[in-house]
Amino acid sequence: MHITTRMKIRLYPNIIILRDNMPVNHISKSGKLIAISISSEEFTERGDHYFSPSAEYLQLGINSYNAGNNVPPHYHNTRDIHVKYVQEIIYLSKGTAKITLFDENNESIETFDMNSGDIVFFISGGHGIEFKEDTRLIEVKQGPYIDKSVDKTMINSPW
Repeated sequence: MHITTRMKIRLYPNIIILRDNMPVNHISKSGKLIAISISSEEFTERGDHYFSPSAEYLQLGINSYNAGNNVPPHYHNTRDIHVKYVQEIIYLSKGTAKITLFDENNESIETFDMNSGDIVFFISGGHGIEFKEDTRLIEVKQGPYIDKSVDKTMINSPW
């Protein structure tokens, strides 16, 4: 089930944040989805909730089950998939951080805080993370990862 009830908040002429009736933020610029952030500790809906469009290279969802429910044993079929660009999901398991999002022109478009239990899905554009205290995060992205010099383009910033 996809959550579709949203309220548009216009920050700049071409930057829109869609705020669901839950703690889920879809951050876009010029119609292009840049990131999805979720305050997972505040998310209490039961069932399966996917927040990323089905065409994205990674899928992000929160699934909540009652005791006694199950996910039947299964595996995922082998498919040839072409990945055009690497996406990344970060789960902040401990600490706090400030996230800065950048568009494809390396312009800062949004800054927000993450707390323990929050999730962010970097879909397009760039990002930077500033840690406010000792922090532990879990990072998921497509591989294989070769090296920073091959896999990343650094953005000039005051950091």
